[in-house]
Amino acid sequence: MKVTEKSICGNYRDINEDLTGHFYNRTNQPLLLIADGMGGHQYGEVASRFVHDKVKSAWEDNNLFNIDEAERFLRELVIKTNHEL
Repeated sequence: MKVTEKSICGNYRDINEDLTGHFYNRTNQPLLLIADGMGGHQYGEVASRFVHDKVKSAWEDNNLFNIDEAERFLRELVIKTNHEL
Protein backbone atom coordinates (compact mmCIF):
# COMPACT_ATOMS: atom_id res chain seq x y z
CA MET A 1 0.00 0.00 0.00
CA LYS A 2 1.27 3.47 -0.85
CA VAL A 3 0.08 6.30 1.39
CA THR A 4 0.21 9.97 0.51
CA GLU A 5 -0.75 12.61 3.06
CA LYS A 6 -1.83 16.15 2.26
CA SER A 7 -3.64 18.75 4.30
CA ILE A 8 -4.22 22.43 3.62
CA CYS A 9 -5.21 25.22 5.99
CA GLY A 10 -8.00 26.53 3.79
CA ASN A 11 -8.93 30.10 2.95
CA TYR A 12 -9.37 31.58 6.43
CA ARG A 13 -6.46 30.38 8.58
CA ASP A 14 -2.83 31.40 8.80
CA ILE A 15 -1.78 27.97 10.05
CA ASN A 16 -2.96 24.44 9.35
CA GLU A 17 -4.35 22.96 12.58
CA ASP A 18 -5.00 19.52 11.05
CA LEU A 19 -2.62 16.57 11.11
CA THR A 20 -2.54 13.33 9.21
CA GLY A 21 -0.57 10.24 9.99
CA HIS A 22 -0.02 6.66 8.99
CA PHE A 23 1.38 4.21 11.49
CA TYR A 24 2.15 0.51 11.69
CA ASN A 25 1.84 -1.69 14.76
CA ARG A 26 4.27 -4.44 15.73
CA THR A 27 2.55 -6.88 13.37
CA ASN A 28 2.79 -4.36 10.51
CA GLN A 29 -0.92 -3.52 10.41
CA PRO A 30 -1.53 0.04 9.15
CA LEU A 31 -3.61 2.77 10.73
CA LEU A 32 -4.47 5.99 8.90
CA LEU A 33 -5.31 9.04 11.01
CA ILE A 34 -6.88 12.42 10.37
CA ALA A 35 -6.80 14.72 13.40
CA ASP A 36 -9.00 17.75 12.72
CA GLY A 37 -7.69 20.84 14.52
CA MET A 38 -11.19 22.33 14.99
CA GLY A 39 -10.50 25.55 13.09
CA GLY A 40 -11.61 28.66 14.90
CA HIS A 41 -11.02 27.22 18.36
CA GLN A 42 -7.97 28.27 20.31
CA TYR A 43 -5.02 25.85 20.18
CA GLY A 44 -6.54 23.51 17.61
CA GLU A 45 -3.04 22.65 16.40
CA VAL A 46 -2.08 21.62 19.95
CA ALA A 47 -5.13 19.38 20.25
CA SER A 48 -4.53 17.68 16.91
CA ARG A 49 -0.83 17.09 17.76
CA PHE A 50 -1.83 15.62 21.13
CA VAL A 51 -4.27 13.20 19.50
CA HIS A 52 -1.80 12.32 16.73
CA ASP A 53 0.98 11.53 19.20
CA LYS A 54 -1.23 9.51 21.57
CA VAL A 55 -2.74 7.40 18.80
CA LYS A 56 0.64 6.86 17.11
CA SER A 57 2.28 5.71 20.32
CA ALA A 58 -0.57 3.42 21.34
CA TRP A 59 -0.88 1.85 17.88
CA GLU A 60 2.84 1.24 17.41
CA ASP A 61 3.14 -0.44 20.81
CA ASN A 62 0.43 -3.04 20.19
CA ASN A 63 -0.30 -6.18 18.21
CA LEU A 64 -3.81 -6.48 16.82
CA PHE A 65 -4.78 -9.48 14.78
CA ASN A 66 -8.46 -9.23 13.93
CA ILE A 67 -10.94 -6.49 13.18
CA ASP A 68 -12.90 -6.93 16.41
CA GLU A 69 -9.79 -6.44 18.55
CA ALA A 70 -8.74 -3.41 16.52
CA GLU A 71 -12.20 -1.85 16.70
CA ARG A 72 -12.40 -2.30 20.47
CA PHE A 73 -8.85 -1.00 20.92
CA LEU A 74 -9.50 2.11 18.83
CA ARG A 75 -12.83 2.87 20.48
CA GLU A 76 -11.25 2.71 23.94
CA LEU A 77 -8.24 4.73 22.77
CA VAL A 78 -10.44 7.52 21.37
CA ILE A 79 -12.43 7.73 24.61
CA LYS A 80 -9.29 7.75 26.76
CA THR A 81 -7.51 10.32 24.58
CA ASN A 82 -10.57 12.57 24.56
CA HIS A 83 -10.71 12.51 28.37
CA GLU A 84 -6.99 13.28 28.61
CA LEU A 85 -7.30 16.12 26.14
